[in-house]
Amino acid sequence: IIASDKATFEEKETATAALVNISEDINYNEIKTLSLSPKAGLRKLSCDLASYFNVSEAKDIMVLLAQDPITDVRISALNAISLNFLKDIDEEKLKGILVNAVKDTNSSVAITACYLAVLKKYDFGEKNLKQYIYDKDMESARFASGVLAKLSNQCINLKEQVLKNHPDIYVKANIALGLIADRKLLSQASEALYELLKNQKEKLMWEEKKNPLFQVLCPSYIRHVDQMPRYPEAIDRITRLHVFSMLAFIDDKRACEGIKGFLKEKGLGITGFASATLLKEGDEESLDVVRKLLKENDQEIKIQAALVLAFLGKDESAVETLEEVYSSAEYNMKVQILEALGHIGSKKSIKFLMDILDEPYQNLRVVASSSLIKCINS
Repeated sequence: IIASDKATFEEKETATAALVNISEDINYNEIKTLSLSPKAGLRKLSCDLASYFNVSEAKDIMVLLAQDPITDVRISALNAISLNFLKDIDEEKLKGILVNAVKDTNSSVAITACYLAVLKKYDFGEKNLKQYIYDKDMESARFASGVLAKLSNQCINLKEQVLKNHPDIYVKANIALGLIADRKLLSQASEALYELLKNQKEKLMWEEKKNPLFQVLCPSYIRHVDQMPRYPEAIDRITRLHVFSMLAFIDDKRACEGIKGFLKEKGLGITGFASATLLKEGDEESLDVVRKLLKENDQEIKIQAALVLAFLGKDESAVETLEEVYSSAEYNMKVQILEALGHIGSKKSIKFLMDILDEPYQNLRVVASSSLIKCINS
């Protein structure tokens, strides 16, 4: 898959991650062999393995691959250098590579090189990164903003300038996320995020396609897939929930009200399968925000908060609320509640689910039976 010319970007990245995870170790000679392969996918793999296993002897190989004719290989080599070899490579050699790389014909390579140049405190790094942030190509500008956001406690003046005058709300939002993580310019940063959540009705997503080292907030181009009902909506909801959690992280007073409105939106419900699949490490912070809403007086907010906690976090704190509202819920909501209880898998729900087996509707009995088995086997 990694070496195939027909495999998609996602397939290659997943295959690479799987191969790295099952590899117990790798030596310099194996990396060198891969780096000399005529297949670009295998040369890229040599970079990923050298970085993951921190093979210090491979630094010169990374220098060569940073000048590879294939874009993905150059990016992976630059990533490996930034993560593992930034202090080990000869200063003049590295500077010479980056001077050329920031002018690369591929914007993703050039912007990645700018990131390394800023880390090395070369003046041309921030200068060239700024040019890309104000580029007419919005994809490049947004990627550059995501890279700038990851430069913790650096380029503060540039970040402030972007927040004040950049015309694209996504560029400003990416910078804002980085600033909130650094606890800098919190007032301006929270304003940019709130503007995005309030005014942008198009679906949102995190993109890592240009470089897996950087997560960039952007308009969604996700398409429907048969295996996950309402997949684009699921991606959008989880992305928005994460952004809301960043506002709550700095105690922005608008965050709680914003989340309430978010939970009351028509069609919020996300299937349990999609939610469980999309949950990423670190989303616990997002769930903390929702957990507080279980005490709300508004029934609709309570139900949606409980469903989010169940499907995204398997959180037992949602069990009581779900069982409490079941009897007054309409039919489709009852199905979601039963699925949610099964997803949580709490032994506390066994008696409740056994009582549901007396329901007059066959479909509810089937869903309850499935959830009951999950709770018993959990």
